[in-house]
Amino acid sequence: MPAEVAGTDTTRKLTFGLKSALIHASLSLVTFIPLAYLVLFLWYPVVFFQSHGGLSGVGVIFCVYVVLGPLFTLINFSPGKPRWKVLLDVSIIGTVQVSAFI
Repeated sequence: MPAEVAGTDTTRKLTFGLKSALIHASLSLVTFIPLAYLVLFLWYPVVFFQSHGGLSGVGVIFCVYVVLGPLFTLINFSPGKPRWKVLLDVSIIGTVQVSAFI
């Protein structure tokens, strides 16, 4: 296989992988922001939240939910996979994310 074709395939895979990871990250942010608002402003008053180290907990949740999920999507994505395998992979990643979030 010529180097040009191999480079193009790698570029294509990376482009589609980044696109899917950005979509996953945006969906994760759309769900994380309202839930973080509930925790920060409605469930725990600021005094209790700060005294019990709530910010570090929210930081861990952010890293797991908004960073690791899209990273797993980027690593696992392959444009040549059949649609059912892509859906299976994304559903497994989503299940792991939601279970870690809960």
